[in-house]
Amino acid sequence: MGHWEGARTMKGAPETAPYVMHTLNAVKLWIHPNGRFDLQDMGLPKEGNVSIDGDKAILTVTKIAGKDIQFQSSQTKESNAPIQLVGKTADTVIYTDPSAIDPTPIQLKRIATSGPDRP
Repeated sequence: MGHWEGARTMKGAPETAPYVMHTLNAVKLWIHPNGRFDLQDMGLPKEGNVSIDGDKAILTVTKIAGKDIQFQSSQTKESNAPIQLVGKTADTVIYTDPSAIDPTPIQLKRIATSGPDRP
């Protein structure tokens, strides 16, 4: 549970605005105590369910940009695969999305949050 952030290292064309590349590279993940998650990946908001498989957490996307996956295009459905999280330390996980444009695993760091419900 918690808030995690990391970044890809994709390079854009020289004329690409820096803020565009920052948005495309940013990965922000919020895992909620109710077994749900919110994800911002390559500028696209996703949400879904978290399940545990051995030493991994599996993120299954159920909505993209607020639209149920069942109503997405065939191409979008086919390019959507479960995302894996594997713990590295108490404050880092390895995020692997095999269907991403850049499927290279990314290290996400836990971002401290405040409040009585912090996991």
